Amino acid sequence: MFSPIAALMISRFCSIIGLILLIPASIFAQTPFLEQDGIQDLSVQLEHCIKDQVDKTECIGTFSIACLQTSKGQTTQGMMLCQTQEADAWDILLNHYYQITKTKLENYNSQDRNFVPEGDPSEVYQNAQRAWLAFRSAEIEKELLIWYGGSGSQVFSMKKHLDLTAMRTIELFSFCRSIIDEPDLITTACLLYSTQIEAR
Repeated sequence: MFSPIAALMISRFCSIIGLILLIPASIFAQTPFLEQDGIQDLSVQLEHCIKDQVDKTECIGTFSIACLQTSKGQTTQGMMLCQTQEADAWDILLNHYYQITKTKLENYNSQDRNFVPEGDPSEVYQNAQRAWLAFRSAEIEKELLIWYGGSGSQVFSMKKHLDLTAMRTIELFSFCRSIIDEPDLITTACLLYSTQIEAR
């Protein structure tokens, strides 16, 4: 009989393997590790995905799961790198949506504040983001408790980092769209990141 913790560890490991097996073998040679420009390009692809997908959570893991099928992605170091690179790409988008929305809130005048709590809208938004960053750190530390510092701890804590960052990015993207009142500006304002990169 396995202990509850051991059973959970085995279950999580098997779930990752199951996801990997769902990816066609042809992807092995198509998903190399990325340089910084490649991570920016991945951010653009993820941004297009969350714009087009009805269920935006389907965009999460699109790169890292395929990367795990490459020969380099079979080692612990490779697994870390696969997930770190997608997490970095989501983090680029997260920072973009945060900054562009904060700028919009800073420009609100008093007549625009009938739907926000008392206080400066951008400060309310900033405090919410700071609280979320603390929550993400605490959740990742909690994940490490399951593994007792074992070899899988870094891989699965990075997976947690990736998932939390991606979900928060999707939330901020939706929030960005919700506060921009001008319909013709929704795409150009909230998708400015990919517009800038693709114009290079």
